[in-house]
Amino acid sequence: MSLGGNAHPVHNTDQWQSVSRQLKSFVPPIDSLPDDVLVDIIQLCIDIGWTYCTHGHVLLFRLSHVCRHWRKLVIASPLLWSHIDVEWLGFHFEREPYSLADTFFRMAQHAPLHVEIDVAESGRVGAALRSNSGRPCIAGILEESLHRCKRLDITLLTSAKQNVEVVRLDRWIFPSLEDLRLKLVYGKDGSQGSGLTSNLPKLTRLYVEGDDCDILDWFPWHQLTTLSWEIYAPLNGILKILTLTERLETLEIGGETFDGPNSKPGLDSHVTLAHLKSLKVDWQPEFMQFICCPALEDFTITGIVHDMLTAFLVRSKPPLKVIRVLESGEWQGLKTEAIVGSIPILEEFKVTERLGLFSRFFTSGKLEGYDIPLTKTLTLNIPNPIDEICSNGYGILFLLGSFTMTNSKLQAFKLRTYADCCYDSSRVDLVSERRSRERIRASAFFQGLEAMRSEGLEVIVSYSPSTDPEDEASREYY
Repeated sequence: MSLGGNAHPVHNTDQWQSVSRQLKSFVPPIDSLPDDVLVDIIQLCIDIGWTYCTHGHVLLFRLSHVCRHWRKLVIASPLLWSHIDVEWLGFHFEREPYSLADTFFRMAQHAPLHVEIDVAESGRVGAALRSNSGRPCIAGILEESLHRCKRLDITLLTSAKQNVEVVRLDRWIFPSLEDLRLKLVYGKDGSQGSGLTSNLPKLTRLYVEGDDCDILDWFPWHQLTTLSWEIYAPLNGILKILTLTERLETLEIGGETFDGPNSKPGLDSHVTLAHLKSLKVDWQPEFMQFICCPALEDFTITGIVHDMLTAFLVRSKPPLKVIRVLESGEWQGLKTEAIVGSIPILEEFKVTERLGLFSRFFTSGKLEGYDIPLTKTLTLNIPNPIDEICSNGYGILFLLGSFTMTNSKLQAFKLRTYADCCYDSSRVDLVSERRSRERIRASAFFQGLEAMRSEGLEVIVSYSPSTDPEDEASREYY
């Protein structure tokens, strides 16, 4: 490996450190990049910019003002304009409201659109729809453009029929819409609106959250391959909807259920989801009693009662490849005889837990009922900084050592650490020194992992300053 010329392999740690230092000081010649590569970089920056504290539209304008060449590229690239948040504050401080929004829709040309709209009372669009001046403008823009939507995120007031009618969700045909994210908000009178009865010929991914609303007739359930359900509703409501699905491959169940008249299904009411491969159940243990998933490969567990989990696995006998368990001890008792007999050897077992739990393992000298099913890869997602884990992570070594003694199938261990709070740039100098590769690799904890690596176990250690455990953009590997 080299920075230029002929490639040569890097053989030792000193060479790796030398290459790493050279790479860190290397500045790519941006001006010499091909236009298509530069546009991809700009698109990546904009995508990363959609957070709670930054906005993709702001970054788009900033990048277009870097130089004349960048401005021409941005103007000539419709995809850069295709994600449009109609709620953005910049669209509202105009003599002609929404004229800038209209520009965004036109700049996107024929590119598939991702549009965000809030027509609830809390949203600016909702206010515009109620005003005489804003209604014709925003309604006209949406009428001309929404047929190009590939993804639509919308917050809808369930009692505001006038909002549904103005946005025309119950009348329009969305010929290109594949992904719909719908948030339902109750109106003051608690009544429900006319609903979403539009023709959605390409809809395959649906995400709904919010208050209870009778949406059984709103969507083509038989088309869906992905459904995320976070509705405060009776349990039999979602079960009735699942009976209408035919192609469902990914299902996420969250929120809460409530008991009402005739709201509980009978114990013999089971729904078989023959094509389901990925299931996430978030604090809905009773839901597991009523489904069967014989093709399930990826299972995420939160707030599950283990008797119900066991019954589900025995009933489904799924060809599981990955089990993910989140915080609060969801992996206790996973090695019971009934569970072990119902699942194969996993490709990966993922645990998200804070460091404190593993410290108790080391202090007590026992795993306290926290069992790991047979797996080829064990992954720990820990929301603690890497330097803190290197100082107090001996419980992880205890867990890993105990597991390798009883599991001959284990081939790899991944320790994925990440920030437990938002990144603070004022602490960067202090923190970066503590998290340097040299200091981390010199720790006794890291040396313990190296000893296991020398015995044939593949070990991967990484840290990200992001609070998202799945964020790879800022992740650094040690």
